[in-house]
Amino acid sequence: MSVVNTTSAKKWAKTLSDIKRYGFLTLAVVITLGASYYFYSIMNRPVAGVLTFLGSGLIFFYYWIKWFNTPDTAPDPDFMSNTYACPDYLSVIPQTAIDPITGNQLYEPSSPTQYFCVDYVGVSRNGGLKKMYPDKIVENIKNPAYTFSIDPLVDFKTGSGRGAFMQRLQQAGLTYNSMGDSTIPSRRNNSNGSPSYRG
Repeated sequence: MSVVNTTSAKKWAKTLSDIKRYGFLTLAVVITLGASYYFYSIMNRPVAGVLTFLGSGLIFFYYWIKWFNTPDTAPDPDFMSNTYACPDYLSVIPQTAIDPITGNQLYEPSSPTQYFCVDYVGVSRNGGLKKMYPDKIVENIKNPAYTFSIDPLVDFKTGSGRGAFMQRLQQAGLTYNSMGDSTIPSRRNNSNGSPSYRG
């Protein structure tokens, strides 16, 4: 089936996701109850029936969480850019990020190369950068307490720019493993897909 527009694609993806979820749930209930009933009543082994019920319930619960409740991709593919580099454990919010409610650009950069990094984990040692929650990004993206601004042409080109950048890192309680004297750091991916930062 060819999908004409984004709205149709989202509806089709949600329909397929619902079919997978309900199919898995139905299959899990049928297998768990069927196997447990077989051991408990037909084979007349009540302990085996209870253990089968608990064991298969745990197995299906584990795969329910793994397959349906754990995100396997970033919410926006633009967030996985290879040209942006953030301090350790921070996530990039590129200039092209869009507000999902209004459809407008999420923020207006002060220069053509500036972008923001946010902390979804809470890694700031001194609380200089507050933890950002994904559902609050629209309202907090313009608050400097929640964002770490990077402008590669200013922060990495000159010695004084790198010095000022290092001071901002320390004030925010962050680290930057790729900070070096050679080049502008860039985000790349290892062979297994994990991000690496090189200077």
